[in-house]
Amino acid sequence: MIDDFFNTGGDDELEDITRLVDLCLEAFNSGSLTSLRFTEEEFDLLINHFLNEAEDQILYDLSRMAYEQHPY
Repeated sequence: MIDDFFNTGGDDELEDITRLVDLCLEAFNSGSLTSLRFTEEEFDLLINHFLNEAEDQILYDLSRMAYEQHPY
């Protein structure tokens, strides 16, 4: 991700997105992705990550979940 290359926030943000991505991939592969809850900021990070990776199905599921969990 280009944002990771220019990341000036330190390694904490990179560790957070890595943890979230791993969590999402494990849940997606096991079929339990929809049981997870994320903040708006976490959804933003995840959706941007999977958009850059062109992972269409998980991107669709995350977008639907984000709308259902944060409809405002």
